[in-house]
Amino acid sequence: MQSPCLSTTPDEAACLESLDNPALRVRRGGAILETMPLTDMTGENPEETLLEDTEKEQCTSVHGSTTSEVVLPCSVPKGEDPDEEESPIKMRSRTPLQRFRAIATTVKHNLLWSRLLAKEDNEKSFVVKHEDGTYDQSMTFNVNAFKSNVQSVNALSARAKRIMTKNPWGRTPEELQYLNSYIAKLKCFERYSNTVKQELAGVLYYENFEEGRVIVRQGHPGLSFYFVLSGVVTAEVTDTDKRTGEHNTQTIGEFTAGSSFGELALLHGTKRTATIICKCNSEFLRLDKPDFDMVLRRSYQQEWELRMNALRSVAAFGEWNEEELSATNDRARLVEFPPNTLILGNVEDPPDNIYFIKAGECKIVREVILIRSKTPYGKVKVSLPPLNEKHDVREDFELQNSQKFIKKFLHIATIGKGSFFGVGEDLQKTYIISAAKVECLLVSRVAFMRHERGRSLVSMKDTMSEFFPSYEDSFARYLDDKRWRTYKHNLVKDLVSRRRIPNNTKTTDVPLILRIENGPVPYHQP
Repeated sequence: MQSPCLSTTPDEAACLESLDNPALRVRRGGAILETMPLTDMTGENPEETLLEDTEKEQCTSVHGSTTSEVVLPCSVPKGEDPDEEESPIKMRSRTPLQRFRAIATTVKHNLLWSRLLAKEDNEKSFVVKHEDGTYDQSMTFNVNAFKSNVQSVNALSARAKRIMTKNPWGRTPEELQYLNSYIAKLKCFERYSNTVKQELAGVLYYENFEEGRVIVRQGHPGLSFYFVLSGVVTAEVTDTDKRTGEHNTQTIGEFTAGSSFGELALLHGTKRTATIICKCNSEFLRLDKPDFDMVLRRSYQQEWELRMNALRSVAAFGEWNEEELSATNDRARLVEFPPNTLILGNVEDPPDNIYFIKAGECKIVREVILIRSKTPYGKVKVSLPPLNEKHDVREDFELQNSQKFIKKFLHIATIGKGSFFGVGEDLQKTYIISAAKVECLLVSRVAFMRHERGRSLVSMKDTMSEFFPSYEDSFARYLDDKRWRTYKHNLVKDLVSRRRIPNNTKTTDVPLILRIENGPVPYHQP
């Protein structure tokens, strides 16, 4: 019978078909892979599926499957280095079957590394898929992939990936030091101390999955925690109507490079509350539950309590019960924005999250197109053109010879701690920008829709309407401000021109050296 850990391609199957060594059937140090292909979505019992997975051999995924362990410790005789070249005498001392197995293992490793190196080269190239299904390589390389900031954030070398496919006890101190130098530069680990990063270097596993792969399935027990190294994954929640029994699946968000997911089920010992699916080819670093409990549990537990306290302090959640707050907290986030950072803006549809300002202030800036025209007397006049529903200039409007369009960004309001935005206000050509360092609590819109069918969002939208005046009102305020600034400028200029300061300076007040340099000085007899 063919071993699943030794067969990933037809070529390898031909080399290893005769191998049926029980010693090769090993588990990955107790690490249970939690991912399943889309073909598993058949309504099977999740517990039975997981039970079958634990009985099968579990190997680290490098190419989007569970069949690519780089080095199998049990396939190498005890006391020998798998990378060390054997002497001819030692090879001849083996039996023919042992020699065949050694050669087959070498072929397997060479095939694996050739695919891995080919994949690493392809990651830095653009391949465009056309509507007819054909592919075209429009550029020979991705320019962004060679920028220093991108390489230092999301790039892992082939050696680092190989080390992260080993069991923790198989990683040497030199390899751990090498991993630590890479982990220290990854975006998803910026928040952790150096001590935590060193501990993570010894227990993280590298995985790579293709588009459409299910990483976590709703209703399954939580076994691992994931960091997104590259790519994008979507989170979906399936609800069942108690009256009709119909299933309704809704996408509640996305996780991009630098994000993480899967900690909630590990923190509370509950089942998965959402299904996570790869939106494209993505790379992950996986942390299994025992290692999570040892390294990160305390940190994430403190964050969960911090978010819970933030929710309780917001007036909008004053009438929510503890169960609703707990469910909302599971999908909430605390995010810090540096000064002068665009937080949200120029969107037609309401965002997926509601933003509650926990600390700092934000400026509301609106983009306005104006008409600038000159009168026959040389004066400049500014007016507002006719706009359509999207606040763009109507297509049937034509400029006169003496007119031209100008773009202005108007600061229409400032909001601070306790305020919120993203509740459905008109944000077309309107931007929310941090005035200084701002900390926001992001709460999923789905939580509000489940609470009283979203009726609270209507009142919240009415509350924020005063901070978002119409374009006509914004333009009127702009003219008033412009007139006021012009009046102040002219007033100061007029006052300065009228000021008469008496000149009481005497010749003796000028230093003697300056008087000598500027001309003869009359000498007065003392």
